[in-house]
Amino acid sequence: MKYLARTCAFLAAAVFAGSDAAATGPAQQIAISPIIEMQGDNIIACGQRVRFEPSHVQIDLALRKEDARPLLAVIAHQDGERLEGLALKTATISASDIFGHEIILPDGGVKRVAAPTSDKATVFLREYFVSGFELGLRASDGKTIELQLDGPSPNSVRAAYLNCAGDFFR
Repeated sequence: MKYLARTCAFLAAAVFAGSDAAATGPAQQIAISPIIEMQGDNIIACGQRVRFEPSHVQIDLALRKEDARPLLAVIAHQDGERLEGLALKTATISASDIFGHEIILPDGGVKRVAAPTSDKATVFLREYFVSGFELGLRASDGKTIELQLDGPSPNSVRAAYLNCAGDFFR
């Protein structure tokens, strides 16, 4: 298990920067990194973090253990804004097909959760990592932002996620 933790920590340091994102407004620079969180020897989260600049948007998609049960969670933040709405779509699946209603977070972010074991969740994850996604956010003042990330995610990020997710369900 210590080897896995070291491997995950090494892979978590890999960051991809590029400009394969489209948005309404200025050209976006993106940074993509894996999410691997551990509590002792137990994995509590595996996923991907995407940061869009200059929109100051961060989206985390991760398998998480909350109250000892697995959840698929998507969390979005935009610096300086309080978000009220989050729409996420892959090639064939919309977040509304698998995720519950939006949960407004105290820190201004917005979260949606789903059961990670449904067939649609599996397809959603595959498309998210391989084909990319479209993201729509609505701030409390009514402003909206739309961003797109074309896939695939960097190999190092996908490999870290797959390695982590395999141990997540053990």
